[in-house]
Amino acid sequence: MAEASHNIALVHVTRGIFNLMRMNMLRSREALYHQQDNVGLLDAQHAEIAKAIAIRDPAAARKAANLHLSFVQASLREVAMTDLEQQGARSKRVRSQQREASTD
Repeated sequence: MAEASHNIALVHVTRGIFNLMRMNMLRSREALYHQQDNVGLLDAQHAEIAKAIAIRDPAAARKAANLHLSFVQASLREVAMTDLEQQGARSKRVRSQQREASTD
């Protein structure tokens, strides 16, 4: 639609947003699948969604999709917290090394 508008600014903004979303999704998938325990769970969740769609059960598909999205959200939150903890520990080590270097 942006390109059909012939509005160059809108096209650039839309492409930028699309690229940010794509990169964020790739990073999120990588983070989720990096946790080995998640692989089987995610595959099972996807299969449950596909099964509900195949049998044309919108309520079951909605329920399975909502469960999947809740799991993804919680897992990504856990990854983010772990990353923050690691960054905090790294910062403490750097500050400690800097103090040691300044006292020498």
